This record gives sequence, C-alpha cells and structure tokens, in this order.
Amino acid sequence: MIILHVLFLKNDIKRLFGKTSFAVSNDEFRPAMTGVFLQFRHNFVNAVSTDSYRLVRACYSVETNSLPEELDLIVPSKTVDLIKNADNEVQLSFISSNGKLTHLKFEIGDTIYVSRVIDEKFPPYESVIPSGNQLIALIDKSKLLDGIKFVSVSSSNISKQIKVTLSNNMLTIKGHDEDSGTDAQTEVPCEYSGDEIEIGFNYKFLEDAVSNIDADSDNVIYMTLSEPTRPALILPEAEGKDLLMLIMPVRLN
Repeated sequence: MIILHVLFLKNDIKRLFGKTSFAVSNDEFRPAMTGVFLQFRHNFVNAVSTDSYRLVRACYSVETNSLPEELDLIVPSKTVDLIKNADNEVQLSFISSNGKLTHLKFEIGDTIYVSRVIDEKFPPYESVIPSGNQLIALIDKSKLLDGIKFVSVSSSNISKQIKVTLSNNMLTIKGHDEDSGTDAQTEVPCEYSGDEIEIGFNYKFLEDAVSNIDADSDNVIYMTLSEPTRPALILPEAEGKDLLMLIMPVRLN
C-alpha cells in the first residue's frame, strides 16, 4: 500500500544522493551503513552516509510542511547510484506492508523504479559530529585539492597517510612513502590564526570530502578542528547546516 508521495526537483534529489553516495560503506557486515539514511522532518530531509571513517550530511529544506512528519529509512547504495543520475523530476512514494515501510517507488518521467529499504537501524550519527571545533581555517578549494593531489603521489599506497599542519595563515601538507623513500611537501595559503595543530588524514578521504563540498563565490571552504585525535569538518560555510563533511583523523607514524 502506498502511504505517501514526495516530489523532488531533479537537482534536489541529485544533490542529496550525489553528495552522500561516495561515503557509503561496502562492509556487508554493517548493512545499515551500506546505503544513504534519509531523515524526513516536516519541512526538511537529511541525507546521511558513513563508512565509520568519514560521514556526510546533506540537507534539503522546503518552505511548507510538505514532507513526512517523522520518517527514517535507508536507501540501498545501488538505488542511490541510479537515482542520483536522474534527468527529470523524481516522485518518491513510500510503500508499506502490514503497517511497516518496506519499499520505495521512484517515478522519473516515464520510468518507474521500485527499491526495497534496508531494514536496519542507522547508527546515531549526531553524537559523532563535533560542535566545539574552535580551530577554523578558510582555504581556497582548488589550491587545497591541488596540494592534496601533489603530496598523495609521494605517500603510501597502503596507509594513504598525509600530515596536515595549520599555523599562522598557512596549511602545510606532507607525505612520505617508506617503501619508495619518497617525500613531498607543499604549502597552501589560508586564513588561520589559531594555535598550531598537526593532524593525520587518509588523503583519499580528504580529497573526496574537499571535491564534494560546495565552495562559496570566492572558491573558499572551511576546515574546522579541535584536537589531532578528534574529527575534522569540511564545510561550505561556518555553520554547515546544508552540507557537512566529517573526516576521522589517522594516527601519525
């Protein structure tokens, strides 16, 4: 039985799934994390994905209370990959059986796609997102991406570890590969006046987050931190209400 319909403009659904799909886990022993979690709340929906090393939250808001009042579900990754390439408006219908939500129906133009939902409980991700990151850097997105890619070539293909240092309006990225004995270092100017901090990242995770964040009109993004062992956030603006990328640090060798 179909219990409710929601109409998404193609750019809205493409954004929700496009921004979150890359961080979905492929660990079959954690089925709840192998899809994108949707939280419907009156006038907004959060799309969340995590593989426990990184987390993405994208939000879509509407002016009226036209979304389900309180509904949580997990969309399988294969469905997400299909819908994020929609070239038309998407009408989403919720299908229940015996009072339980079991499937979703996506209508895209003349195409209808029916998908099951993942019948698992998504982890309580809100508790992982730090609210007190006081160290804030404003960085040019393109220059940061260039720096990550430059250093990654001389970093370990196994650990993918790089070291990021923030100090006095400069972000320094270092990489080292013990097997080949290669080293690389580059500096990226930024706006930062906090205490010096060194933190390790998986360069692939950092590159994915920066690539998928939306920069402002000046191509600037925010990186916020607190301690070398606490999660870092990559944000399009200071609050990160509409889009947030979280990356867990790695222990520096």
